[in-house]
Amino acid sequence: MSISNKLMVAMIGLTSLVLIATLSLARWSFEQGFSDFLQGLEEERLSRMAQDIVEYYEQNEQSFDGIQSANVNVFIDNGRRAGARGQSQGPGRRPPPHLRSKQPPPFPKQKSAPPTRLVDSSGGILLSDKIDEEHFDQAIKVVLPIVFEGQEIAQLESYNLKPLQSQLASKFAKQQTIASVIIGCLSLILASLLAFLIGRKIISPLKVISSSVSELTKGNYELALETEGKDELAKLMKDIEFLANTLSKAKTQKSRWFADISHELRTPLTILLGEIEAMQLGIRKLDKQQLGSLEHEVKLINRLVDDLYQLSLSDLGALKYEFSTVDLSLLTKSVADTFTVACNEKSIDLQLYIEPSICINADDQRINQLVINLINNSLKYTDDGGLIRIELASKRDTYMFAIDDSYPSVPEEDCMQLFETLYQRNESRNRANSGAGLGLSICKNIAESHQAIINAKPSDLGGLQITVMFPKR
Repeated sequence: MSISNKLMVAMIGLTSLVLIATLSLARWSFEQGFSDFLQGLEEERLSRMAQDIVEYYEQNEQSFDGIQSANVNVFIDNGRRAGARGQSQGPGRRPPPHLRSKQPPPFPKQKSAPPTRLVDSSGGILLSDKIDEEHFDQAIKVVLPIVFEGQEIAQLESYNLKPLQSQLASKFAKQQTIASVIIGCLSLILASLLAFLIGRKIISPLKVISSSVSELTKGNYELALETEGKDELAKLMKDIEFLANTLSKAKTQKSRWFADISHELRTPLTILLGEIEAMQLGIRKLDKQQLGSLEHEVKLINRLVDDLYQLSLSDLGALKYEFSTVDLSLLTKSVADTFTVACNEKSIDLQLYIEPSICINADDQRINQLVINLINNSLKYTDDGGLIRIELASKRDTYMFAIDDSYPSVPEEDCMQLFETLYQRNESRNRANSGAGLGLSICKNIAESHQAIINAKPSDLGGLQITVMFPKR
């Protein structure tokens, strides 16, 4: 089953459960409320009857004598004032004045009134409708005390059928049930429609994501996804698009690496083969000068292979680091001193601005390699008679190591690409014997391993400035 179908079934199922619970509670609430409503009506009817009975009791000299023959059963049957047709059979008594009245009762006749009876304070039944035993078992008893001058003189008892046992109530309950079923069906239809529409809206980006991942597995990294919105799916689509771009760059970089490595290896190998063939043909003699030339090309190949090995270890995180407290001031000055002769050969002025006693937590060997590579890089790409300036200073939260050199420079938009492996740099800073361009890549990996930030930008001296910001810890 697809995700859209599962989502639709889940939403319909949840809606069904909510509907069943809601309708069940509504049914229970209806029965309770309907019962209270009927009981309230019955209490109101008994209250009207009680007023008539109190009036009769008062006018009959505070006695219920003769109430049976006074045709007062209209109180019970109809809940109204009694008509005066009977005569009191009490000894020597005339019927009360209100029984001699010929006025019609003020209350309408209630044919559907439940069976009722009048009981005196001692429990004797004064008046009663005909009530069968079955009605007693199924009825709800409503009792209303009749009070005269603060004393209970009698009480009215009504035996009302339970709300849903009467014919009228059953008919009304049936209508409510049918209405509830219709409402439930309409709600389910509406829920199904909403589930279908919402499912399509949610599944649509998932289908795009699935298709995009499928394209990635096939090696197609050129993806352009519409990432509107800020929900989790939009974020996932942005991440997939970023992954595709990263893989595309990695694929392109990998191809370029192979081409660049082949080119870097081909040059010294071609020279070696050419010189060896020339010596074999007798064009050149096998002497010390030719052996020195062969040795130079072999060293270039060896340095390239060694740099590639170091870079691969650095990328894999396999370089061994042993952290300790390193005096970066002494280390920088010591390394700079080793380049004094090389700078003199090119008439390059090497200036040092080093604050003393700057110590960092680092690997001494790797930091030494970092400084050597950076100074060597400036020395290679600075014209004769130029200037190299090395600065080490304490800033607010970092220690700054900076190396500036004079002309030639690198365009600002290409500066950060210098740290990419085998990046084809600007021709103005390219030398035939400059190496394979792996030194700065290794420097970047060493800096990141020390949680330092390395950057490059054009220098105010006319060349390039490389800065390494070490955290103060």
